[in-house]
Amino acid sequence: MMTERTRLCWIELAYVFKWFKLLKVRSQFFLIFLSQFKGKHVTKSFVEFPHGIAATLQTTDSHPRFESLPQWKGKSSPQQLFLSLMQDLLPVLDIFRSEGNLDAIISAEVADVNNMLKERGFDIQLEDLQTPDALYMLSIIRQAVQWKHEGEKETIFCSEEGDSYDGVTLEEGVDFFEAPSHPHGVARIATKDPKKFVFMTIADGFSQSPLGLTGAITCLHHDLVPASRFDFSALSFPMIDANIETDISWCAGLHRGSFSILEALQQTMFQMNHIGAVAETATAMAGLESLGPKTLEIDQPFFLWMTQDGIDIPTFFAFFAQDVWSDPGDVNFD
Repeated sequence: MMTERTRLCWIELAYVFKWFKLLKVRSQFFLIFLSQFKGKHVTKSFVEFPHGIAATLQTTDSHPRFESLPQWKGKSSPQQLFLSLMQDLLPVLDIFRSEGNLDAIISAEVADVNNMLKERGFDIQLEDLQTPDALYMLSIIRQAVQWKHEGEKETIFCSEEGDSYDGVTLEEGVDFFEAPSHPHGVARIATKDPKKFVFMTIADGFSQSPLGLTGAITCLHHDLVPASRFDFSALSFPMIDANIETDISWCAGLHRGSFSILEALQQTMFQMNHIGAVAETATAMAGLESLGPKTLEIDQPFFLWMTQDGIDIPTFFAFFAQDVWSDPGDVNFD
């Protein structure tokens, strides 16, 4: 169980804030969820930023429609896992807001959100739900750091393919760590803000399942100790120019009272060179209040069993996945 104080980590090249008490894993469910992450090789870049999801959902707190409604709830495993962590993310949002690095709006007009996205250089756009009951939400979080000691530009070569790329070498302001479960050294880069650091290491196997990257890096960061297996004195890494849309469609179905999320989009622009790194993430959502009766939707693989009065044990047991979801046509019930 992770119960020690540690720092917040996010993204593959994680920002870490010394003064923040990191997510505490509060149930074995999270550790079980993480157990599936090992051993999968990922070749396409992606970003995971749960803070943006929390910030966007939090915009409802300022809207009068939600004054008497309960907090957010979810039904799927990723939703439940995220909501179990959301309360730990909220203090981070206060920090972003105090630094002037978080902008957020909630509006009944989709144009308000989409125009703000365009003005800030993002490509994602919400669909117009074309009903006066709809609400549109957006958060944009920007983080920028400059290395404490500027690096030198250099050409680096990828060890997997041999191709050359624009890169950076840092000989000052870098400390090195290791973790028992991780085969590679971990670098911590100091920045001009003494509270902020950037960590990086060669990636190990993990899953692109929702919150998989968050879990993998959180566990890795928790296990870091000063390096003893490695004797590094400098760090080299590639420059980054990334514009990445993250699939957060798993947020659809999150609900607060009768208000449910129908669409969720996230996009991150990340740049890193010999001077520093900048990350800016937009998270946009659209939702609608359901006026009809609530429906239990069986929209994932499910258990089914039959019973008969007078018999204690169910008379039939089944698990049905998508491989048999099909109209059987005429059924003989005789």
